[in-house]
Amino acid sequence: MNILHIGASDGEEINFYDYCGAETLVYVEPDIHALKKLKENIAKYQQAINAGMVIHVLNKACSDRIGEKIVLKANGKGQSSILDIGPRTKSWVGDEFEEYEVETTTINKIMDTNCSSYANDYICIDTQGYEYTIMKDVNKEKFREKFAMVDIEIMTDPYQYNIEEGQHKRLIYLLLNLGYEPVAIPMDKTESYLFLKSDFYQRNKAWMDILIKESAYKCEQELFKEALKKDDVDIGSNYIKTILMTSKGFHPLLKVTGQVHESKLDKFRKVLFEKITNVSNLLI
Repeated sequence: MNILHIGASDGEEINFYDYCGAETLVYVEPDIHALKKLKENIAKYQQAINAGMVIHVLNKACSDRIGEKIVLKANGKGQSSILDIGPRTKSWVGDEFEEYEVETTTINKIMDTNCSSYANDYICIDTQGYEYTIMKDVNKEKFREKFAMVDIEIMTDPYQYNIEEGQHKRLIYLLLNLGYEPVAIPMDKTESYLFLKSDFYQRNKAWMDILIKESAYKCEQELFKEALKKDDVDIGSNYIKTILMTSKGFHPLLKVTGQVHESKLDKFRKVLFEKITNVSNLLI
């Protein structure tokens, strides 16, 4: 399995990717502060693992244009975006953002130069609201050929970053038109969502549906335990289900019968990704 991760930050997922069986990993990160930490984490990983992933790092901002200079806003603590920083984000992390120019590249360019010799099974795009700009001019045929899974942040809150109105809906429609299906139906809530290539999902539907249900069930168990604050929980208890369904948050519907609580969406994606890669080392 091969991975392209756009918006790598400090590369905290590196050991997780290795555990899931990745052979090649391409990181794209424009923030010079995050890049320093990213390279440190890569060095630690390579020292600990004798024969691990082949890792490439691009110090560029992924955009819809190649070789241009664009202004990045970064706070030196892992928070950065091409978009203007909104008041909600500043209330969370402070307003000390510096601005500096970074060079741009595109997914098309990366596919042609950094990923041309192999199929990338998985792409992660986490760029704080800039995802639609990155995706809107992608080469559809090449993209579908390379990626079976798309893990992408869908930013819905203009008070976090200065996104255009309706941008998150355009991003979802774009992915649907590319031929990808969301595992959990995206709601009007900023979160990363996992999309599967339609023919990949349909070809493997029998075992894929089982993995989706197992992943959701594992997250449900965690939520029940947190709700009752004890280690063992009777999953069949109507009392527990009442606590769950009345707890704060929404419950995105899954492709298969079931729901996943918003507080467990990130966990759900990671559990499902791990299960899929354990079942099949080559997804395309």
